[in-house]
Amino acid sequence: MSISELLALSSIILVASIIRGYAGFGFSAILVAGASLFMPTREVVPLAIILEIVASLQMAAQVWQHVNWRMVLSILAASLLFIPFGQYVLLWAEVEFMRVIAAILMLVAVALTATGRSVPIKNSPKGWFFIGIVSGFMNGLLAMGGMWAMIFLLGSGIKASTVRASLVALLFTANSYAVLTGSSQGLINSTICIRSIWALPALFLGVWIGSRRFESSNADTYKKVGLCVLAVLAVTLLVKAIYSVAIEI
Repeated sequence: MSISELLALSSIILVASIIRGYAGFGFSAILVAGASLFMPTREVVPLAIILEIVASLQMAAQVWQHVNWRMVLSILAASLLFIPFGQYVLLWAEVEFMRVIAAILMLVAVALTATGRSVPIKNSPKGWFFIGIVSGFMNGLLAMGGMWAMIFLLGSGIKASTVRASLVALLFTANSYAVLTGSSQGLINSTICIRSIWALPALFLGVWIGSRRFESSNADTYKKVGLCVLAVLAVTLLVKAIYSVAIEI
Protein backbone atom coordinates (compact mmCIF):
# COMPACT_ATOMS: atom_id res chain seq x y z
CA MET A 1 0.00 0.00 0.00
CA SER A 2 1.13 3.58 -0.70
CA ILE A 3 1.57 6.22 2.00
CA SER A 4 -1.62 8.00 0.92
CA GLU A 5 -3.58 4.75 1.11
CA LEU A 6 -2.19 4.01 4.58
CA LEU A 7 -3.18 7.49 5.78
CA ALA A 8 -6.65 7.11 4.29
CA LEU A 9 -7.05 3.71 5.93
CA SER A 10 -5.93 5.14 9.29
CA SER A 11 -8.47 7.97 9.05
CA ILE A 12 -11.30 5.57 8.22
CA ILE A 13 -10.33 3.30 11.11
CA LEU A 14 -10.33 6.27 13.52
CA VAL A 15 -13.84 7.35 12.50
CA ALA A 16 -15.13 3.78 12.55
CA SER A 17 -13.60 3.24 15.99
CA ILE A 18 -15.32 6.29 17.46
CA ILE A 19 -18.68 4.96 16.26
CA ARG A 20 -17.81 1.50 17.62
CA GLY A 21 -16.86 2.91 21.01
CA TYR A 22 -20.11 4.85 21.26
CA ALA A 23 -22.68 2.51 19.70
CA GLY A 24 -21.03 -0.89 20.08
CA PHE A 25 -21.34 -1.63 16.35
CA GLY A 26 -20.72 -0.15 12.91
CA PHE A 27 -16.94 -0.49 12.76
CA SER A 28 -16.80 -3.19 10.10
CA ALA A 29 -19.44 -1.62 7.89
CA ILE A 30 -17.70 1.77 7.93
CA LEU A 31 -14.29 0.25 7.32
CA VAL A 32 -15.49 -1.98 4.49
CA ALA A 33 -17.43 0.86 2.82
CA GLY A 34 -14.51 3.29 3.01
CA ALA A 35 -11.46 1.10 2.51
CA SER A 36 -13.03 -0.85 -0.36
CA LEU A 37 -12.64 2.30 -2.47
CA PHE A 38 -8.90 1.58 -2.72
CA MET A 39 -8.53 -1.98 -1.37
CA PRO A 40 -10.06 -5.28 -2.50
CA THR A 41 -13.11 -6.20 -0.41
CA ARG A 42 -11.64 -9.65 0.18
CA GLU A 43 -8.72 -7.96 2.00
CA VAL A 44 -10.78 -5.41 3.92
CA VAL A 45 -13.29 -7.86 5.43
CA PRO A 46 -10.67 -10.01 7.25
CA LEU A 47 -8.95 -6.84 8.50
CA ALA A 48 -12.25 -5.57 9.87
CA ILE A 49 -12.93 -8.85 11.65
CA ILE A 50 -9.56 -8.86 13.43
CA LEU A 51 -9.88 -5.21 14.52
CA GLU A 52 -13.44 -5.86 15.78
CA ILE A 53 -12.01 -8.44 18.18
CA VAL A 54 -9.43 -6.00 19.52
CA ALA A 55 -12.06 -3.27 19.93
CA SER A 56 -14.28 -5.65 21.91
CA LEU A 57 -11.39 -6.52 24.23
CA GLN A 58 -10.71 -2.84 24.81
CA MET A 59 -14.38 -2.28 25.79
CA ALA A 60 -14.79 -5.50 27.80
CA ALA A 61 -14.29 -4.07 31.30
CA GLN A 62 -16.80 -1.29 30.67
CA VAL A 63 -19.62 -3.40 29.22
CA TRP A 64 -19.32 -6.83 30.85
CA GLN A 65 -21.87 -6.33 33.63
CA HIS A 66 -24.54 -5.06 31.22
CA VAL A 67 -24.52 -8.02 28.80
CA ASN A 68 -27.75 -10.01 28.35
CA TRP A 69 -26.09 -13.39 27.97
CA ARG A 70 -29.26 -15.32 27.21
CA MET A 71 -29.95 -13.10 24.23
CA VAL A 72 -26.31 -13.12 23.11
CA LEU A 73 -26.06 -16.90 23.22
CA SER A 74 -29.33 -17.33 21.30
CA ILE A 75 -28.17 -15.01 18.52
CA LEU A 76 -24.70 -16.49 18.59
CA ALA A 77 -25.89 -20.09 18.21
CA ALA A 78 -27.42 -19.27 14.82
CA SER A 79 -24.70 -16.81 13.83
CA LEU A 80 -21.87 -19.31 14.22
CA LEU A 81 -23.67 -21.74 11.95
CA PHE A 82 -24.03 -19.22 9.14
CA ILE A 83 -20.71 -17.30 9.24
CA PRO A 84 -18.90 -20.03 7.22
CA PHE A 85 -21.73 -20.00 4.68
CA GLY A 86 -21.34 -16.25 4.22
CA GLN A 87 -17.57 -16.62 3.83
CA TYR A 88 -18.08 -19.37 1.27
CA VAL A 89 -20.42 -17.15 -0.75
CA LEU A 90 -17.82 -14.33 -0.53
CA LEU A 91 -15.38 -16.49 -2.49
CA TRP A 92 -17.55 -16.65 -5.60
CA ALA A 93 -20.54 -14.29 -5.33
CA GLU A 94 -20.97 -10.91 -7.01
CA VAL A 95 -20.19 -8.81 -3.94
CA GLU A 96 -21.68 -5.54 -5.20
CA PHE A 97 -25.02 -7.13 -6.04
CA MET A 98 -25.22 -8.65 -2.56
CA ARG A 99 -24.35 -5.26 -1.06
CA VAL A 100 -27.20 -3.57 -2.96
CA ILE A 101 -29.75 -6.05 -1.64
CA ALA A 102 -28.42 -5.81 1.93
CA ALA A 103 -28.43 -1.99 1.88
CA ILE A 104 -32.00 -1.75 0.58
CA LEU A 105 -33.28 -4.16 3.21
CA MET A 106 -31.44 -2.24 5.91
CA LEU A 107 -33.01 1.06 4.83
CA VAL A 108 -36.47 -0.51 5.03
CA ALA A 109 -35.69 -1.82 8.52
CA VAL A 110 -34.41 1.60 9.66
CA ALA A 111 -37.54 3.31 8.35
CA LEU A 112 -39.80 0.87 10.20
CA THR A 113 -37.90 1.28 13.46
CA ALA A 114 -37.75 5.09 13.19
CA THR A 115 -41.54 5.27 12.77
CA GLY A 116 -42.13 3.14 15.85
CA ARG A 117 -43.13 -0.04 14.05
CA SER A 118 -39.72 -1.70 14.40
CA VAL A 119 -38.59 -4.87 12.68
CA PRO A 120 -41.31 -7.58 12.92
CA ILE A 121 -39.20 -10.00 14.94
CA LYS A 122 -40.26 -11.05 18.43
CA ASN A 123 -38.04 -10.28 21.39
CA SER A 124 -37.74 -13.96 22.26
CA PRO A 125 -35.30 -16.86 21.79
CA LYS A 126 -36.90 -17.66 18.42
CA GLY A 127 -36.56 -14.06 17.29
CA TRP A 128 -32.98 -13.90 18.53
CA PHE A 129 -32.14 -17.11 16.66
CA PHE A 130 -33.57 -15.70 13.43
CA ILE A 131 -31.56 -12.50 13.69
CA GLY A 132 -28.52 -14.66 14.39
CA ILE A 133 -29.01 -16.42 11.07
CA VAL A 134 -29.11 -13.12 9.20
CA SER A 135 -26.31 -11.59 11.27
CA GLY A 136 -24.00 -14.58 10.86
CA PHE A 137 -24.47 -14.79 7.10
CA MET A 138 -23.94 -11.05 6.61
CA ASN A 139 -20.93 -11.09 8.93
CA GLY A 140 -19.21 -13.74 6.85
CA LEU A 141 -20.19 -12.20 3.53
CA LEU A 142 -19.78 -8.45 4.04
CA ALA A 143 -18.75 -8.00 7.72
CA MET A 144 -22.19 -6.41 8.29
CA GLY A 145 -23.47 -8.73 11.00
CA GLY A 146 -23.49 -6.05 13.68
CA MET A 147 -25.80 -3.82 11.65
CA TRP A 148 -28.49 -6.48 11.52
CA ALA A 149 -28.20 -7.30 15.19
CA MET A 150 -28.38 -3.59 16.00
CA ILE A 151 -31.55 -2.85 14.05
CA PHE A 152 -33.36 -5.62 15.89
CA LEU A 153 -32.13 -4.53 19.30
CA LEU A 154 -33.02 -0.87 18.73
CA GLY A 155 -36.63 -1.85 18.17
CA SER A 156 -36.81 -4.30 21.05
CA GLY A 157 -37.22 -1.83 23.91
CA ILE A 158 -34.05 -3.05 25.66
CA LYS A 159 -32.15 -0.26 27.44
CA ALA A 160 -29.18 1.31 25.68
CA SER A 161 -26.46 0.03 28.01
CA THR A 162 -27.67 -3.56 27.53
CA VAL A 163 -27.95 -3.18 23.76
CA ARG A 164 -24.43 -1.79 23.47
CA ALA A 165 -22.89 -4.32 25.85
CA SER A 166 -24.64 -7.29 24.25
CA LEU A 167 -23.50 -6.19 20.80
CA VAL A 168 -19.90 -5.99 21.98
CA ALA A 169 -20.09 -9.51 23.46
CA LEU A 170 -21.84 -10.85 20.37
CA LEU A 171 -19.37 -9.35 17.91
CA PHE A 172 -16.37 -10.48 19.92
CA THR A 173 -17.46 -14.11 19.93
CA ALA A 174 -18.73 -14.15 16.35
CA ASN A 175 -15.62 -12.49 14.97
CA SER A 176 -13.29 -14.76 16.96
CA TYR A 177 -15.01 -17.68 15.28
CA ALA A 178 -14.82 -15.91 11.91
CA VAL A 179 -11.04 -15.59 12.28
CA LEU A 180 -10.73 -19.35 12.71
CA THR A 181 -12.94 -20.20 9.74
CA GLY A 182 -11.47 -17.42 7.61
CA SER A 183 -7.93 -18.65 8.24
CA SER A 184 -8.88 -22.14 7.15
CA GLN A 185 -10.30 -20.71 3.90
CA GLY A 186 -7.26 -18.54 3.17
CA LEU A 187 -8.95 -15.18 3.81
CA ILE A 188 -6.60 -14.27 6.69
CA ASN A 189 -2.85 -14.24 6.07
CA SER A 190 0.35 -12.57 7.30
CA THR A 191 -0.32 -9.38 5.31
CA ILE A 192 -3.70 -8.93 6.99
CA CYS A 193 -2.12 -9.50 10.41
CA ILE A 194 0.61 -6.89 9.77
CA ARG A 195 -1.98 -4.32 8.67
CA SER A 196 -4.00 -5.07 11.81
CA ILE A 197 -1.00 -4.31 14.04
CA TRP A 198 -0.32 -1.10 12.14
CA ALA A 199 -3.94 0.01 12.66
CA LEU A 200 -4.00 -0.42 16.46
CA PRO A 201 -3.15 3.19 17.49
CA ALA A 202 -6.05 4.65 15.51
CA LEU A 203 -8.35 1.89 16.77
CA PHE A 204 -7.48 2.41 20.45
CA LEU A 205 -7.87 6.18 20.23
CA GLY A 206 -11.21 6.02 18.44
CA VAL A 207 -12.77 3.47 20.79
CA TRP A 208 -11.68 5.55 23.79
CA ILE A 209 -13.26 8.71 22.39
CA GLY A 210 -16.50 6.93 21.51
CA SER A 211 -16.77 5.25 24.92
CA ARG A 212 -16.38 8.58 26.67
CA ARG A 213 -19.18 10.06 24.57
CA PHE A 214 -21.52 7.17 25.43
CA GLU A 215 -21.05 7.74 29.15
CA SER A 216 -22.51 11.25 28.83
CA SER A 217 -25.46 10.33 26.54
CA ASN A 218 -29.02 9.12 27.22
CA ALA A 219 -31.24 6.36 25.79
CA ASP A 220 -33.07 8.57 23.27
CA THR A 221 -29.84 10.00 21.95
CA TYR A 222 -28.35 6.55 21.66
CA LYS A 223 -31.29 5.25 19.62
CA LYS A 224 -31.29 8.28 17.32
CA VAL A 225 -27.55 8.02 16.78
CA GLY A 226 -27.84 4.28 16.16
CA LEU A 227 -30.56 4.72 13.54
CA CYS A 228 -28.67 7.57 11.87
CA VAL A 229 -25.51 5.48 11.69
CA LEU A 230 -27.42 2.56 10.20
CA ALA A 231 -29.14 4.79 7.63
CA VAL A 232 -25.90 6.51 6.59
CA LEU A 233 -24.10 3.18 6.31
CA ALA A 234 -26.88 1.65 4.25
CA VAL A 235 -27.03 4.62 1.87
CA THR A 236 -23.24 4.66 1.54
CA LEU A 237 -23.11 0.97 0.77
CA LEU A 238 -25.95 1.30 -1.73
CA VAL A 239 -24.41 4.24 -3.60
CA LYS A 240 -21.00 2.60 -3.69
CA ALA A 241 -22.43 -0.68 -4.97
CA ILE A 242 -24.48 1.02 -7.69
CA TYR A 243 -21.46 3.09 -8.73
CA SER A 244 -19.28 -0.01 -8.95
CA VAL A 245 -21.85 -1.81 -11.07
CA ALA A 246 -22.23 1.24 -13.34
CA ILE A 247 -18.45 1.38 -13.95
CA GLU A 248 -18.39 -2.28 -14.92
CA ILE A 249 -21.22 -1.73 -17.40
